[in-house]
Amino acid sequence: MWALKETGVKGYAIKYGVNFITKDLVTFLDADMELDPRQIRILLEYMKNKNADIVVGSKRHPLSTIEYYPMLRKFLSQMYNIVLRLLLQLEIRDTQAGFKLMRKEAVQKIFPMMRVKRYAFDVEFLAYATRFGYKIVEAPII
Repeated sequence: MWALKETGVKGYAIKYGVNFITKDLVTFLDADMELDPRQIRILLEYMKNKNADIVVGSKRHPLSTIEYYPMLRKFLSQMYNIVLRLLLQLEIRDTQAGFKLMRKEAVQKIFPMMRVKRYAFDVEFLAYATRFGYKIVEAPII
């Protein structure tokens, strides 16, 4: 997956991969290992406790612990988020963190419609999910 991310086809790779789903829950995590996969427990807890369809790991969650987040990157991320909130009516504070947990039903309904094949596929997925009324919550990440 790392090689795919570096060539700019991360969204395409994930869209292709969802064709092989066999379980009720689907997760993905960036291959750079910036986020520890053991944190999936947190996303599972949030999904269960908040009866959510989609859980997004979020650097902006009040309980998140971020060791290194350069000021320029943080600023640009905040500006990007403001634009997304205005244009797409998204209530998510961090669309780009590479850690998400989703119900199979949502994934199988939305991914076939998606057009974005690169990095912004997360935004497109979340915009469709919002449009279709899926419950999306954010969970803290370390």
